Amino acid sequence: MLARDADVGVVFRRGPARWVRVIRWDTRQDAFDAGQWFHGRIYEERCDLSPDGELLVYFAYKGHRPVAFDDRDDDGPHLRTHRESWTAVSRPPWLTALALWPKGDTWMGGGVFTGRRALLLFHGYENRSHAEHRPTRLRVACIDGPVDVTRPVRPKLLETHGWERRSERAPGVTECWAKRVTGSTAALVRTTREGRRDGRTTWHLETAQGEVPLPDVRCADFDRPGRLVFTRGAGLFAAQLVGGAPVEQQLADFDAMRPERIESPPEARAWPSP
Repeated sequence: MLARDADVGVVFRRGPARWVRVIRWDTRQDAFDAGQWFHGRIYEERCDLSPDGELLVYFAYKGHRPVAFDDRDDDGPHLRTHRESWTAVSRPPWLTALALWPKGDTWMGGGVFTGRRALLLFHGYENRSHAEHRPTRLRVACIDGPVDVTRPVRPKLLETHGWERRSERAPGVTECWAKRVTGSTAALVRTTREGRRDGRTTWHLETAQGEVPLPDVRCADFDRPGRLVFTRGAGLFAAQLVGGAPVEQQLADFDAMRPERIESPPEARAWPSP
């Protein structure tokens, strides 16, 4: 996941089992700041970075380990409920919530930054923030009208980050998106085919020399200078096109990381400058 206007990215290192770690990535220096672990699932395709890379919005699911939230607002106390999922805004690579919206299920959830401090929240009618985590430094808008509740965020997220949807699709293909980098004729294409849950996504490059498959790639994009960057297994890679073929370089291997308890620093509890 890459910021639109800054040399900042976030990597979600998944595993072992139901663990995920947030890692901040300085894409100019290819330096990494490993942050907190989460025991549960973070839906990476419902997450986004603010354009300046200072804020992360993420959708988290605890499964059968509900977390208690006290639903209160300015009108007084409400029933105390247990929510299994929520959307939160934090300072990457930390998960400490600056703003938080309890959810309770995985239908919808997540958000997209439409500006440095502007967030489009995908919660439908369940859009009341937690009493102790109000979005005081954000302009928050909520979706209205019908949406695909199983994949609500992805189209808006891809469009915001410069991807274009292709209308012509092969049989069995549910979605096809392409992205071009400035100054190059090559296009990165992600294709989602029918399958369990959200389907199966494959990646390839379209070059003047033809189609170049990217096997076993889980996520790919172009960074701000135009490098192809992608994840495969527990590794992060970059590639330059040479003669129409990608020449890979491994930037990091996160395989040796193991879950540990890490407290967030004080700056993770403060909003960044506007």
